[in-house]
Amino acid sequence: MSLDVPRLDHAEDPFIRGSDIMRSAALLGHTLNDYFAERDEVIGVTIMDGGSPFSVDLTHTFTHPGLIPDRLQARRDSVTYDNGSQREMINMTVHPMQAFKERHVLLIDSSRRSGNTINAMAQRVHGQGPASLAVAIMFDALQGSTEGLPKDTKLFVGIPIADCDVLGYGHADKSGRYRAARFLIKAQRTEDGDLVPITAPPTS
Repeated sequence: MSLDVPRLDHAEDPFIRGSDIMRSAALLGHTLNDYFAERDEVIGVTIMDGGSPFSVDLTHTFTHPGLIPDRLQARRDSVTYDNGSQREMINMTVHPMQAFKERHVLLIDSSRRSGNTINAMAQRVHGQGPASLAVAIMFDALQGSTEGLPKDTKLFVGIPIADCDVLGYGHADKSGRYRAARFLIKAQRTEDGDLVPITAPPTS
């Protein structure tokens, strides 16, 4: 279940306010409490730095007594072949602090666009043989699709959005601005590949 909020798919809806994000995070937290109620412990794994704002907001209401925080980092590498085509490769650069075998794991990330990063992380964790694997995404451009995720992975989505460049709530420009902003705003790319908001950010 997701809230009825702007989804960045119309020109008149260029941003999602922090108040809507907080309400959605609270709803997801309560849903996760119900889902994990019968588990003794849950390893909550935040994906990269971008997932940190969502992880913080989520744990205001996701209050499982056996929650164990963890983190995974990754590096995106683009490989160019002789024919000029490119393929994005996701490489893990930091090993998790916890072993996942026969344990309940929740992967937490602020957004999903192509799905490449979260799919690679989920496959990595799944290969360790967890008792169960779930994924929580605040902003989802794939509209709840589980394609590319390991079989039987449970997916929780806060707000479905359009497939577009964004800033805020874990997403930054080249200078690192907007990462800690408590909103999500539609962005456009400049000639040098940086991101700029398409309109003034919301004030609340």
